[in-house]
Amino acid sequence: MQQIQKLNDRTEFAIQLLLRLKDIHSCINKVLQGIEENSEEFFNDFFEKNVSIIQSDLDNYLLNLEKISELKAQVTDDINKWFSFAKNADETRKLSYPLKFYLRKRSLRSSLKSINDNISSLSIENRFIKEKLMTWKHDMEIECIRNIKKGDEFFSYENLIKNKNTIMEELKYILPTIEGLCPISIDLNDVEPVIEKLSKE
Repeated sequence: MQQIQKLNDRTEFAIQLLLRLKDIHSCINKVLQGIEENSEEFFNDFFEKNVSIIQSDLDNYLLNLEKISELKAQVTDDINKWFSFAKNADETRKLSYPLKFYLRKRSLRSSLKSINDNISSLSIENRFIKEKLMTWKHDMEIECIRNIKKGDEFFSYENLIKNKNTIMEELKYILPTIEGLCPISIDLNDVEPVIEKLSKE
């Protein structure tokens, strides 16, 4: 008789723990939702305060991409003009063709070198801009985390997690002692099946 009473006590205690776990899990989700909303608000505030600098970097980045595209188009155009000249039958018959060929070839090489140097310079500048923007993003994330940790919601979250872990440890100990429940896994999003099973014991 005492053994049955002890089993009933353990079962009732397990049910109470599961109900408490259910409440805590619900509270954790609400707190996380609040933290997420505050984070989004902080990100927006941070961006608004620094939008002029960030926008300036973005504008420069896009402008450089446009310049690079134009320079590449110029390379294609210069090479096409060179081949048109080199294969022009009227030009090749002229006595001045060898000299023109040499001068145009040298001019093309010089032009292509200058264009490639400009493209390289713009690409390097854009790489620095990307790194700067990534730094902005990283700084924003760090500042956001700092603000979250200073808030009451984060303190509540930490306490809720501690309570959840404590209850989970107690359940790991008590559930295997109840016949018919071992092994058992607990889905924190749905503890009702376990509660129902215990209620039928």
